[in-house]
Amino acid sequence: MAEGESLMQKYTYDVAIVGGGMVGSALACALAESDLKVALVEPHAPPVFDPEAPCGLRVSAISYASENILKALGAWEGIISRRACPYRRMLVWEKDQAIETNFNSASLGLPHLGHIVENAIVQLALHESMSTLDQVTMYCPAESETVDLMAQKITLNTGESFSAKLIVAADGAHSRLREMAGIPLTQRTYNQHALVATVETVLPQQDITWQCYAPTGPQAFLPLPGHQGSLVWYASPAQVQTYHQIPESKLMDEIQRAFPERLGEITGISSKGHFPLIRRHAQTYVRPGFVLLGDAAHTIHPQIGQGVNMGFLDMAALAETILQAHAQGEDFSRARVLKRFERWRRWDNTLTIGITDQLYSIFRSQSRLAQHIRNTGFALADRTPPLNKLLASFAVGKMPHLPRVTRKL
Repeated sequence: MAEGESLMQKYTYDVAIVGGGMVGSALACALAESDLKVALVEPHAPPVFDPEAPCGLRVSAISYASENILKALGAWEGIISRRACPYRRMLVWEKDQAIETNFNSASLGLPHLGHIVENAIVQLALHESMSTLDQVTMYCPAESETVDLMAQKITLNTGESFSAKLIVAADGAHSRLREMAGIPLTQRTYNQHALVATVETVLPQQDITWQCYAPTGPQAFLPLPGHQGSLVWYASPAQVQTYHQIPESKLMDEIQRAFPERLGEITGISSKGHFPLIRRHAQTYVRPGFVLLGDAAHTIHPQIGQGVNMGFLDMAALAETILQAHAQGEDFSRARVLKRFERWRRWDNTLTIGITDQLYSIFRSQSRLAQHIRNTGFALADRTPPLNKLLASFAVGKMPHLPRVTRKL
Protein backbone atom coordinates (compact mmCIF):
# COMPACT_ATOMS: atom_id res chain seq x y z
CA MET A 1 0.00 0.00 0.00
CA ALA A 2 1.23 3.50 -0.81
CA GLU A 3 1.87 5.48 2.35
CA GLY A 4 -0.63 8.20 1.50
CA GLU A 5 -3.52 5.75 1.16
CA SER A 6 -3.84 5.24 4.92
CA LEU A 7 -5.07 8.85 5.24
CA MET A 8 -7.94 8.31 2.78
CA GLN A 9 -9.25 4.89 3.80
CA LYS A 10 -11.67 4.12 6.62
CA TYR A 11 -10.41 1.22 8.72
CA THR A 12 -12.34 -1.04 11.09
CA TYR A 13 -9.47 -0.90 13.59
CA ASP A 14 -6.43 1.26 14.12
CA VAL A 15 -4.22 -1.73 15.01
CA ALA A 16 -4.78 -5.46 14.41
CA ILE A 17 -2.49 -7.87 16.25
CA VAL A 18 -2.26 -11.39 14.83
CA GLY A 19 -1.08 -13.61 17.67
CA GLY A 20 -2.28 -13.34 21.24
CA GLY A 21 0.59 -15.00 23.07
CA MET A 22 2.49 -13.15 25.76
CA VAL A 23 3.96 -10.37 23.61
CA GLY A 24 0.99 -9.78 21.30
CA SER A 25 -1.42 -9.68 24.24
CA ALA A 26 0.85 -7.24 26.07
CA LEU A 27 0.79 -4.88 23.08
CA ALA A 28 -3.01 -4.88 23.01
CA CYS A 29 -3.07 -3.92 26.70
CA ALA A 30 -0.40 -1.24 26.23
CA LEU A 31 -2.27 0.49 23.40
CA ALA A 32 -5.48 0.65 25.43
CA GLU A 33 -4.31 3.74 27.31
CA SER A 34 -5.27 5.72 24.19
CA ASP A 35 -8.45 5.99 22.10
CA LEU A 36 -7.05 3.60 19.48
CA LYS A 37 -9.29 0.70 18.46
CA VAL A 38 -7.38 -2.58 18.65
CA ALA A 39 -8.19 -6.10 17.42
CA LEU A 40 -6.37 -9.20 18.62
CA VAL A 41 -6.59 -12.57 16.84
CA GLU A 42 -5.50 -15.72 18.68
CA PRO A 43 -6.33 -19.35 17.79
CA HIS A 44 -6.03 -20.77 21.32
CA ALA A 45 -7.54 -19.46 24.53
CA PRO A 46 -5.14 -19.88 27.47
CA PRO A 47 -6.01 -22.91 29.61
CA VAL A 48 -7.86 -22.48 32.88
CA PHE A 49 -5.37 -22.43 35.74
CA ASP A 50 -5.42 -25.49 38.02
CA PRO A 51 -3.36 -24.90 41.19
CA GLU A 52 -3.27 -28.66 41.86
CA ALA A 53 -1.74 -29.53 38.48
CA PRO A 54 2.05 -29.76 38.09
CA CYS A 55 3.78 -26.76 36.54
CA GLY A 56 3.72 -26.72 32.75
CA LEU A 57 6.73 -27.41 30.53
CA ARG A 58 6.85 -23.97 28.92
CA VAL A 59 8.26 -21.47 31.38
CA SER A 60 10.09 -18.15 31.05
CA ALA A 61 12.54 -16.20 33.18
CA ILE A 62 10.64 -12.91 33.49
CA SER A 63 13.24 -10.20 34.13
CA TYR A 64 12.77 -7.31 36.52
CA ALA A 65 12.25 -4.99 33.52
CA SER A 66 9.55 -7.27 32.10
CA GLU A 67 7.92 -7.46 35.53
CA ASN A 68 7.62 -3.66 35.52
CA ILE A 69 5.99 -3.82 32.09
CA LEU A 70 3.47 -6.43 33.26
CA LYS A 71 2.70 -4.36 36.35
CA ALA A 72 2.03 -1.30 34.19
CA LEU A 73 -0.36 -3.38 32.06
CA GLY A 74 -2.32 -4.58 35.09
CA ALA A 75 -1.36 -8.23 34.57
CA TRP A 76 1.21 -8.83 37.29
CA GLU A 77 -1.27 -9.44 40.11
CA GLY A 78 -2.95 -12.12 37.99
CA ILE A 79 0.43 -13.82 37.58
CA ILE A 80 1.79 -13.61 41.11
CA SER A 81 -1.55 -14.65 42.67
CA ARG A 82 -1.41 -17.92 40.72
CA ARG A 83 2.10 -19.36 40.49
CA ALA A 84 5.52 -17.73 40.11
CA CYS A 85 8.90 -18.31 41.72
CA PRO A 86 11.24 -15.36 42.40
CA TYR A 87 14.97 -15.84 42.05
CA ARG A 88 17.52 -13.61 43.74
CA ARG A 89 20.69 -15.41 42.72
CA MET A 90 22.17 -16.98 39.60
CA LEU A 91 24.91 -19.58 39.96
CA VAL A 92 26.95 -20.33 36.81
CA TRP A 93 29.90 -22.69 36.49
CA GLU A 94 31.74 -24.95 34.06
CA LYS A 95 31.61 -28.69 34.56
CA ASP A 96 34.65 -30.13 36.35
CA GLN A 97 36.12 -26.67 36.99
CA ALA A 98 36.59 -25.14 40.44
CA ILE A 99 35.49 -21.60 39.59
CA GLU A 100 31.83 -20.60 39.80
CA THR A 101 30.21 -17.21 39.33
CA ASN A 102 27.44 -15.87 41.54
CA PHE A 103 25.07 -13.03 40.65
CA ASN A 104 22.89 -11.53 43.37
CA SER A 105 20.02 -9.04 43.27
CA ALA A 106 21.46 -7.35 46.37
CA SER A 107 24.34 -5.98 44.25
CA LEU A 108 21.74 -4.01 42.26
CA GLY A 109 19.65 -2.98 45.25
CA LEU A 110 16.72 -5.04 43.91
CA PRO A 111 14.51 -7.51 45.80
CA HIS A 112 15.05 -10.14 43.09
CA LEU A 113 16.50 -10.62 39.62
CA GLY A 114 13.29 -12.01 38.15
CA HIS A 115 10.64 -14.72 38.36
CA ILE A 116 10.28 -18.11 36.70
CA VAL A 117 6.69 -18.23 35.42
CA GLU A 118 4.70 -20.61 33.25
CA ASN A 119 3.97 -19.03 29.86
CA ALA A 120 0.30 -20.02 30.07
CA ILE A 121 -0.12 -18.06 33.31
CA VAL A 122 1.38 -14.91 31.78
CA GLN A 123 -0.89 -15.25 28.75
CA LEU A 124 -3.96 -15.88 30.93
CA ALA A 125 -3.30 -12.82 33.10
CA LEU A 126 -2.88 -10.62 30.01
CA HIS A 127 -6.08 -11.98 28.45
CA GLU A 128 -7.91 -11.19 31.68
CA SER A 129 -6.58 -7.63 31.57
CA MET A 130 -7.63 -7.31 27.92
CA SER A 131 -11.15 -8.49 28.67
CA THR A 132 -11.73 -5.34 30.76
CA LEU A 133 -10.64 -2.93 27.99
CA ASP A 134 -13.37 -1.40 25.84
CA GLN A 135 -10.93 -0.43 23.07
CA VAL A 136 -9.75 -4.03 22.51
CA THR A 137 -11.79 -6.60 20.56
CA MET A 138 -10.58 -10.17 21.04
CA TYR A 139 -11.14 -12.77 18.33
CA CYS A 140 -10.30 -15.90 20.30
CA PRO A 141 -10.39 -18.69 19.38
CA ALA A 142 -9.99 -17.60 15.76
CA GLU A 143 -7.33 -17.77 13.06
CA SER A 144 -6.42 -15.44 10.23
CA GLU A 145 -7.38 -17.41 7.13
CA THR A 146 -6.27 -14.74 4.64
CA VAL A 147 -4.36 -11.51 5.15
CA ASP A 148 -4.27 -8.94 2.35
CA LEU A 149 -1.33 -6.67 3.12
CA MET A 150 -2.15 -4.39 0.19
CA ALA A 151 -5.70 -3.70 1.40
CA GLN A 152 -4.75 -4.10 5.09
CA LYS A 153 -7.59 -6.64 5.41
CA ILE A 154 -7.80 -9.78 7.55
CA THR A 155 -10.35 -12.57 7.03
CA LEU A 156 -10.81 -15.08 9.85
CA ASN A 157 -11.71 -18.76 9.73
CA THR A 158 -14.97 -17.76 11.44
CA GLY A 159 -16.00 -15.85 8.31
CA GLU A 160 -15.49 -12.44 9.91
CA SER A 161 -13.28 -9.87 8.22
CA PHE A 162 -11.97 -6.43 9.07
CA SER A 163 -9.31 -3.91 8.09
CA ALA A 164 -6.66 -2.15 10.14
CA LYS A 165 -4.35 0.79 9.58
CA LEU A 166 -1.47 -1.19 11.14
CA ILE A 167 -1.13 -4.98 11.18
CA VAL A 168 1.23 -6.44 13.78
CA ALA A 169 2.55 -9.97 13.20
CA ALA A 170 3.03 -11.55 16.62
CA ASP A 171 2.39 -15.04 15.27
CA GLY A 172 5.58 -16.70 16.45
CA ALA A 173 8.87 -18.02 15.12
CA HIS A 174 7.25 -19.64 12.07
CA SER A 175 5.31 -16.46 11.27
CA ARG A 176 3.02 -16.88 8.28
CA LEU A 177 2.56 -13.12 8.08
CA ARG A 178 6.32 -12.56 7.90
CA GLU A 179 6.47 -14.87 4.90
CA MET A 180 3.50 -13.11 3.28
CA ALA A 181 5.25 -9.76 3.73
CA GLY A 182 8.34 -11.18 2.01
CA ILE A 183 10.66 -10.31 4.88
CA PRO A 184 13.79 -12.52 4.76
CA LEU A 185 15.60 -13.97 7.76
CA THR A 186 19.19 -14.49 8.71
CA GLN A 187 19.37 -17.68 10.70
CA ARG A 188 21.68 -20.20 12.28
CA THR A 189 20.78 -23.76 13.15
CA TYR A 190 22.68 -24.77 16.28
CA ASN A 191 23.86 -28.35 16.54
CA GLN A 192 21.84 -28.62 19.74
CA HIS A 193 18.35 -29.52 20.83
CA ALA A 194 16.84 -28.66 24.20
CA LEU A 195 15.38 -31.25 26.55
CA VAL A 196 12.85 -29.65 28.89
CA ALA A 197 11.31 -31.35 31.91
CA THR A 198 9.31 -30.47 34.99
CA VAL A 199 10.84 -32.32 37.93
CA GLU A 200 9.94 -32.89 41.56
CA THR A 201 12.43 -32.44 44.38
CA VAL A 202 12.67 -33.38 48.06
CA LEU A 203 13.71 -29.87 49.05
CA PRO A 204 11.56 -26.82 48.32
CA GLN A 205 13.14 -24.69 45.65
CA GLN A 206 15.71 -22.14 46.69
CA ASP A 207 15.90 -18.66 45.15
CA ILE A 208 18.64 -19.72 42.71
CA THR A 209 18.82 -20.44 39.00
CA TRP A 210 21.55 -23.02 38.37
CA GLN A 211 23.46 -23.27 35.09
CA CYS A 212 26.34 -25.63 34.36
CA TYR A 213 28.27 -25.38 31.10
CA ALA A 214 29.13 -28.94 30.09
CA PRO A 215 31.08 -29.93 26.94
CA THR A 216 27.82 -31.17 25.39
CA GLY A 217 25.99 -27.91 26.14
CA PRO A 218 24.50 -25.89 29.03
CA GLN A 219 22.47 -27.63 31.72
CA ALA A 220 20.05 -25.33 33.55
CA PHE A 221 17.78 -25.88 36.53
CA LEU A 222 15.18 -23.18 37.17
CA PRO A 223 13.23 -22.89 40.43
CA LEU A 224 9.47 -23.33 40.43
CA PRO A 225 7.08 -22.93 43.37
CA GLY A 226 7.09 -25.60 46.05
CA HIS A 227 8.96 -28.82 45.35
CA GLN A 228 9.24 -28.40 41.59
CA GLY A 229 11.88 -27.26 39.14
CA SER A 230 12.28 -26.77 35.40
CA LEU A 231 15.15 -28.58 33.73
CA VAL A 232 16.51 -27.24 30.43
CA TRP A 233 19.27 -29.44 29.05
CA TYR A 234 21.08 -28.61 25.79
CA ALA A 235 22.92 -31.31 23.85
CA SER A 236 23.24 -32.78 20.37
CA PRO A 237 19.98 -33.91 18.75
CA ALA A 238 20.97 -37.57 19.20
CA GLN A 239 21.87 -37.10 22.88
CA VAL A 240 18.63 -35.26 23.61
CA GLN A 241 16.65 -38.00 21.87
CA THR A 242 18.42 -40.56 24.07
CA TYR A 243 17.67 -38.59 27.25
CA HIS A 244 14.05 -38.31 26.20
CA GLN A 245 13.72 -42.07 25.69
CA ILE A 246 15.68 -43.53 28.63
CA PRO A 247 13.77 -44.72 31.71
CA GLU A 248 12.76 -41.99 34.14
CA SER A 249 15.00 -43.37 36.91
CA LYS A 250 18.09 -43.14 34.68
CA LEU A 251 17.26 -39.60 33.60
CA MET A 252 16.83 -38.58 37.25
CA ASP A 253 20.28 -40.04 37.99
CA GLU A 254 21.76 -37.99 35.13
CA ILE A 255 20.13 -34.81 36.46
CA GLN A 256 21.30 -35.54 39.99
CA ARG A 257 24.91 -35.94 38.88
CA ALA A 258 24.86 -32.67 36.93
CA PHE A 259 23.97 -30.35 39.81
CA PRO A 260 25.33 -29.66 43.31
CA GLU A 261 24.09 -31.79 46.20
CA ARG A 262 22.55 -28.75 47.87
CA LEU A 263 19.93 -28.64 45.11
CA GLY A 264 18.39 -31.69 46.77
CA GLU A 265 17.24 -35.10 45.58
CA ILE A 266 15.19 -35.41 42.38
CA THR A 267 12.17 -37.63 43.10
CA GLY A 268 10.13 -37.56 39.90
CA ILE A 269 9.54 -36.15 36.42
CA SER A 270 6.00 -34.98 35.72
CA SER A 271 6.47 -34.06 32.04
CA LYS A 272 9.18 -33.68 29.41
CA GLY A 273 9.69 -32.65 25.80
CA HIS A 274 12.37 -31.49 23.37
CA PHE A 275 12.84 -29.04 20.50
CA PRO A 276 15.56 -27.84 18.08
CA LEU A 277 17.45 -24.58 18.62
CA ILE A 278 17.50 -22.06 15.78
CA ARG A 279 18.57 -18.41 15.83
CA ARG A 280 16.48 -16.21 13.55
CA HIS A 281 16.58 -12.47 12.93
CA ALA A 282 14.35 -10.69 10.43
CA GLN A 283 16.27 -8.42 8.07
CA THR A 284 13.72 -5.69 8.74
CA TYR A 285 11.02 -5.42 11.39
CA VAL A 286 8.71 -3.07 9.47
CA ARG A 287 6.95 -2.35 6.21
CA PRO A 288 4.41 0.46 5.67
CA GLY A 289 1.36 -0.60 7.70
CA PHE A 290 3.08 -3.75 9.00
CA VAL A 291 5.33 -4.70 11.96
CA LEU A 292 6.98 -7.89 13.20
CA LEU A 293 6.95 -8.42 16.96
CA GLY A 294 8.39 -10.98 19.37
CA ASP A 295 9.47 -14.36 18.00
CA ALA A 296 8.22 -13.34 14.54
CA ALA A 297 11.13 -10.86 14.50
CA HIS A 298 13.80 -12.86 16.33
CA THR A 299 14.54 -16.06 18.20
CA ILE A 300 17.77 -16.75 20.07
CA HIS A 301 19.53 -19.61 21.84
CA PRO A 302 17.70 -19.77 25.19
CA GLN A 303 20.82 -20.26 27.32
CA ILE A 304 20.67 -16.71 28.75
CA GLY A 305 16.89 -16.67 29.14
CA GLN A 306 16.29 -13.40 27.29
CA GLY A 307 13.96 -14.41 24.44
CA VAL A 308 10.63 -13.29 25.90
CA ASN A 309 12.25 -10.33 27.63
CA MET A 310 13.50 -9.07 24.26
CA GLY A 311 9.93 -9.43 23.03
CA PHE A 312 8.48 -7.45 25.94
CA LEU A 313 11.02 -4.64 25.43
CA ASP A 314 10.18 -4.56 21.71
CA MET A 315 6.49 -4.42 22.59
CA ALA A 316 6.96 -1.53 25.02
CA ALA A 317 9.07 0.39 22.48
CA LEU A 318 6.51 -0.17 19.71
CA ALA A 319 3.62 0.91 21.95
CA GLU A 320 5.51 4.04 22.99
CA THR A 321 6.31 4.87 19.35
CA ILE A 322 2.69 4.40 18.24
CA LEU A 323 1.20 6.36 21.15
CA GLN A 324 3.62 9.27 20.77
CA ALA A 325 2.97 9.52 17.03
CA HIS A 326 -0.80 9.29 17.55
CA ALA A 327 -0.73 11.99 20.24
CA GLN A 328 1.14 14.29 17.84
CA GLY A 329 -1.29 13.67 14.98
CA GLU A 330 1.12 11.55 12.92
CA ASP A 331 0.07 8.52 10.91
CA PHE A 332 1.76 5.80 12.97
CA SER A 333 1.39 3.24 10.15
CA ARG A 334 3.87 5.11 7.95
CA ALA A 335 7.30 3.58 7.45
CA ARG A 336 9.12 6.65 8.72
CA VAL A 337 7.32 6.35 12.09
CA LEU A 338 7.72 2.58 12.35
CA LYS A 339 11.42 2.90 11.51
CA ARG A 340 11.86 4.85 14.77
CA PHE A 341 10.82 1.70 16.62
CA GLU A 342 13.16 -0.46 14.54
CA ARG A 343 16.14 1.86 15.09
CA TRP A 344 15.38 1.88 18.81
CA ARG A 345 15.33 -1.87 19.27
CA ARG A 346 17.36 -3.45 16.48
CA TRP A 347 20.80 -2.56 17.87
CA ASP A 348 20.00 -3.95 21.33
CA ASN A 349 18.55 -7.14 19.84
CA THR A 350 21.54 -7.58 17.53
CA LEU A 351 23.89 -7.14 20.50
CA THR A 352 22.02 -9.73 22.58
CA ILE A 353 21.99 -12.19 19.69
CA GLY A 354 25.73 -11.63 19.14
CA ILE A 355 26.57 -12.19 22.82
CA THR A 356 24.50 -15.38 22.83
CA ASP A 357 26.22 -16.69 19.70
CA GLN A 358 29.67 -15.96 21.15
CA LEU A 359 28.80 -17.80 24.36
CA TYR A 360 27.63 -20.78 22.32
CA SER A 361 30.89 -20.83 20.33
CA ILE A 362 33.20 -20.29 23.32
CA PHE A 363 31.62 -23.05 25.38
CA ARG A 364 31.41 -25.49 22.47
CA SER A 365 35.14 -25.21 21.76
CA GLN A 366 37.52 -27.51 23.60
CA SER A 367 40.66 -25.63 22.53
CA ARG A 368 43.14 -24.48 25.16
CA LEU A 369 42.51 -20.86 24.19
CA ALA A 370 38.75 -21.23 24.68
CA GLN A 371 39.36 -22.94 28.03
CA HIS A 372 41.60 -20.05 29.10
CA ILE A 373 38.97 -17.50 28.03
CA ARG A 374 36.29 -19.36 30.00
CA ASN A 375 38.39 -19.66 33.16
CA THR A 376 39.42 -16.00 33.01
CA GLY A 377 35.85 -14.90 32.32
CA PHE A 378 34.40 -16.85 35.25
CA ALA A 379 37.08 -15.57 37.61
CA LEU A 380 36.68 -11.93 36.55
CA ALA A 381 32.88 -12.08 36.67
CA ASP A 382 32.91 -13.49 40.18
CA ARG A 383 35.76 -11.45 41.70
CA THR A 384 35.34 -8.06 40.01
CA PRO A 385 32.29 -6.34 41.56
CA PRO A 386 31.79 -3.73 38.79
CA LEU A 387 31.82 -6.43 36.09
CA ASN A 388 29.58 -8.70 38.15
CA LYS A 389 27.12 -5.84 38.62
CA LEU A 390 27.21 -4.98 34.90
CA LEU A 391 26.40 -8.57 33.91
CA ALA A 392 23.63 -8.79 36.51
CA SER A 393 22.21 -5.52 35.18
CA PHE A 394 22.06 -7.03 31.70
CA ALA A 395 20.21 -10.06 33.09
CA VAL A 396 17.48 -7.92 34.69
CA GLY A 397 17.08 -5.77 31.57
CA LYS A 398 18.79 -2.68 32.93
CA MET A 399 20.30 -1.02 29.85
CA PRO A 400 20.27 2.34 28.06
CA HIS A 401 17.27 3.66 26.13
CA LEU A 402 14.60 1.58 27.85
CA PRO A 403 10.92 2.25 27.20
CA ARG A 404 9.25 4.41 29.85
CA VAL A 405 7.29 1.59 31.50
CA THR A 406 10.51 -0.19 32.55
CA ARG A 407 12.15 2.82 34.19
CA LYS A 408 11.46 1.88 37.78
CA LEU A 409 14.80 0.06 37.53
